[in-house]
Amino acid sequence: MKTLLLCADDLGQNPAIDEACLHLFELGRLSAASVLSEAPHAATHQQALRQANDKGLQLGLHFNLTLPFQHLQPKKNLATWIIQSQLQLVDTVFIKKSLLYQLQLFEDLFLRPPNFIDGHQHVHQFKQIRDVLIQTLRERYPSHQLPWLRSTALSPKKTRPPHYFKCLVLEILGGKKFVPLLKKQGFSCNPDFLGVYDFRVASENAYRALMVQWLSVAENQTLMMCHPARVMFDDDPHGSCRVFEYLYFKSESFLEDLHQNKIQLAKSFL
Repeated sequence: MKTLLLCADDLGQNPAIDEACLHLFELGRLSAASVLSEAPHAATHQQALRQANDKGLQLGLHFNLTLPFQHLQPKKNLATWIIQSQLQLVDTVFIKKSLLYQLQLFEDLFLRPPNFIDGHQHVHQFKQIRDVLIQTLRERYPSHQLPWLRSTALSPKKTRPPHYFKCLVLEILGGKKFVPLLKKQGFSCNPDFLGVYDFRVASENAYRALMVQWLSVAENQTLMMCHPARVMFDDDPHGSCRVFEYLYFKSESFLEDLHQNKIQLAKSFL
């Protein structure tokens, strides 16, 4: 039996996301959730998420450099971060201040360090940004409290998953070089990564079709990201896809697909 860690991103962005994740965890359908600690609704379900964390839901920091929530200076779009990181022009002082600020907000919310850290739009693995991330975490936490970090690298043995080109772009932008760097610095990370797509599915069944393909190529201890929400909300680029994901994960179809591929949900890689 293989294990899969299913992680929901973007908690705090809207209550509908938190509500979906809490429900899925209650059903035993979610392993982890990644929190935008500076988002406007980060504290809305603070107590419920603390209790879920105590019961085994891993909570992580979804490090944000692109969504314009607050503080320090205006956020930049993803393309700007990609260009600046590739040209080694990132303001590393700003990165460290942003990371420390978001870590403190997370700790204030949940009264503990994050179980793991990833990045909104995967910015945490970009050149220069990843170096600041690793150094800052090393300075802030003792070795036994270091969070595990999300890798977007595919296993070398991986059969090509759906939307392989987008997966390849993530590897080029840092995913492939991030893993050896993490191992050298004593951080744990996931050995495989799935869940990448274009957020253009038109129905729950269409999302299930993607999931069936992902599960068929999943290796042991794969991390799969997802983005469920109970209902649609304004100004969300993922639109109805969040609702389709939620409907699928709470359905019997999800359990059937896990069973068909001899997979069970895991709580941790450690």
